[in-house]
Amino acid sequence: MKTNRFLLVLLILLLMNSCLAQFPGTKIVTEYGKENCIELSNETTRVVLEPNIGGRVLIYELNGNNILWINEENEAKPYVPGESKGGPSAGRIDIGPEKTGKKRPALFTGKWKGRITGPRTAVLTSQKDTSTGVQLEM
Repeated sequence: MKTNRFLLVLLILLLMNSCLAQFPGTKIVTEYGKENCIELSNETTRVVLEPNIGGRVLIYELNGNNILWINEENEAKPYVPGESKGGPSAGRIDIGPEKTGKKRPALFTGKWKGRITGPRTAVLTSQKDTSTGVQLEM
């Protein structure tokens, strides 16, 4: 009985791995301690989408050089809304206006869902923001 369970679990893991690996130029990575990021890449470009603290493009590398500004000190620590200084860095996905509009924590710092959709393609989807009724997808 234990052997059958082991074989079943092994088969499921192998199937999951083959499903994730079926799209070229895509993989799940950890960047700056942030797990479940989605990497999209080709010969010259690497993009990392980060769904853990708002939807954002964490890395946009061309020939190995990230062109987005990263506050490495902030990225090395867990983000705590209201306590972390400076907020998340890199390419943010949000709506404005920033100074006069309603606060949108679900969009700006909430947990988004990321999924690989094909070769070098992925989608990030926000939570629905209760203050505006908006849900973002990129």
